[in-house]
Amino acid sequence: MYVIGTNLHESVRVDQQLRGRAGRQGDPGSSRYMISLEDDLLVRFGLRESLPKEYQDLQQDSPLKGSRICNLINHIQLVMDGQHIEIRKTLNKYADLIEQQRRILFKKREALLGEFLRPTLLMTRVPAIYEQLCRRFGKKRVEDTERFITLVQIDNGWANYLAYVSSVREGIHLESLSHKNPLHEYHRLIINAYATLEERIETAVVELFLTTDFSSLKMDFQLEALRVPSATWTYMINDSFFQNRINLL
Repeated sequence: MYVIGTNLHESVRVDQQLRGRAGRQGDPGSSRYMISLEDDLLVRFGLRESLPKEYQDLQQDSPLKGSRICNLINHIQLVMDGQHIEIRKTLNKYADLIEQQRRILFKKREALLGEFLRPTLLMTRVPAIYEQLCRRFGKKRVEDTERFITLVQIDNGWANYLAYVSSVREGIHLESLSHKNPLHEYHRLIINAYATLEERIETAVVELFLTTDFSSLKMDFQLEALRVPSATWTYMINDSFFQNRINLL
C-alpha cells in the first residue's frame, strides 16, 4: 500500500498513524507527504514569512527542499503538541472538581435507587403531612413515591447545576482581565453553588408534596414536576482565551 499525505495535522502522532497504514500487519508499503505552503496549519503560523528569501522567490510549482523547511514544519507540530498537552492539563483541572461532586451526589442517588437508603425527608421536614399520607395511602407507598420524586429532583438539580457551570465557564476567561486566576474563580463559584444544591433538591421535593392536592384517593402530582431531563452534558474549555497564536521564535 502507498499512502500519500496532502496536508499536515496538528499532531505528529496522527501523521505517523496514517503513515503506518502503509505497513499494516507487516505488509510492505511506503508513504510520502506532499504539502503546500497554503496548508491551513502552515498559514496559521506564518511559515512562508519564516522561510529564507531564496525559498520565497521560487516558483509555486517547484518543490521546496532543505533541512530548514523540515525543521520549521517539525517545530510547528511540536508547538501544537505542547499546546494541546497544556490545554488537556487545564481541562482536567476544570473537570476534576465536577467529577468529585458528581460522585458524591450520585452515590446518594444510587443508594436511593437501589433502596439501600430509606427516604426520610418528609418524616423530618413535614412530619404532620407524612403521618397523614401514611394513614391514607400506606407507609410503603408514601416512601416509594418520595423515593421516586427525590430521584427526579436529583436529576433535575444536577442538570440545572451543570447548566450553571457551563455559563460560568463560558465567561471565566474574563477574570484574567482583572488579574484574577480564572481557575481559582471558577472553583470558588461552583463550590459555592454546589454547597446549596442538596438543600435546593430537598426543598423542591417538600414543595411538591405541599402543593399537591391529596383530596382524591390518588397521588396526583404535576407531570411537569416529574419530568426528568433527557440528557446532561459538559464541554471543555481553555481559560487562555486571548492566547490564540504562538509566535515561532
